[in-house]
Amino acid sequence: MKRRHVLAGGALVMAAGCLSSDDDPDDVDDPDDVDSLDDLETEPTGEPESDSEAVREAARAVDPQELADDPEAFEGESVSIESATVFQAIDHDGMGQYHLLFGPGNVADAVGWWDGDPVEEDDVIDLWAVVDGPYTYDSSAANGERTIPELTIAELEPSAESDAD
Repeated sequence: MKRRHVLAGGALVMAAGCLSSDDDPDDVDDPDDVDSLDDLETEPTGEPESDSEAVREAARAVDPQELADDPEAFEGESVSIESATVFQAIDHDGMGQYHLLFGPGNVADAVGWWDGDPVEEDDVIDLWAVVDGPYTYDSSAANGERTIPELTIAELEPSAESDAD
């Protein structure tokens, strides 16, 4: 008995979904009204074609020491960093984790995550990234914890400085 009520209720819901208060078929857009795609008026949205392009457009150069001293203040910001040296490169199943040195005399460092083509230790790169905030890790060289900026790299390329070497 319960099964019949469930089936009857389901049939009513399906029938109600087929009903429409608008029975005018002329309200439907007619694809024949457009002679060609040239007749369609379109406006460019101005939106970037990719996330990496959006990060690159929004990125601003930052003072390396300020970023190193207070990565939390830059959290969520798009930044550009020129001539960063890849100090350490670690592959995590296709995702590269890079310890980067940058700024005059390599005064600052950061950890960057990149899922594009791998880069090698000692490569010098220009990058555009979003600051994820502080990244804390145990360092035997520093005899304890170190906190550096963590970056999600949206785009990178060999630095012009690396061509001069």
